[in-house]
Amino acid sequence: MRALKCGVLEPRISIKYYSGKDEVTTRVVQPEDVGLFRFGKQNFLAVKGYCYLRNEERTFRIDRILEIEIVE
Repeated sequence: MRALKCGVLEPRISIKYYSGKDEVTTRVVQPEDVGLFRFGKQNFLAVKGYCYLRNEERTFRIDRILEIEIVE
């Protein structure tokens, strides 16, 4: 969680993310916000930011982030 909080102030973070489709991907994300976001009918703690893998803004549920590090 510390890396995630620091990542909001840093340019980019690298995460290993479980997609829910039984896929684990490594993504580089430029975080913009951390907070509660709605997924379906529930709210989840998540990080919102620009995903360099998909080349668009994405929201990632924190409970699905397996690893996280700050990219320098």
